[in-house]
Amino acid sequence: MRLGVTETVELSACAAKAIYALGLQLPQQDIQEGTVRAAQWARSNR
Repeated sequence: MRLGVTETVELSACAAKAIYALGLQLPQQDIQEGTVRAAQWARSNR
């Protein structure tokens, strides 16, 4: 599945919101790892 820039940005925004919401219960390190993984996934799926 190929995502355009708009879809990628929207997906990133949704992921950021989810990560932030989870971050209220998760340690900071887990959030950073998840963010890095999400960024790597987004790059590899371009």
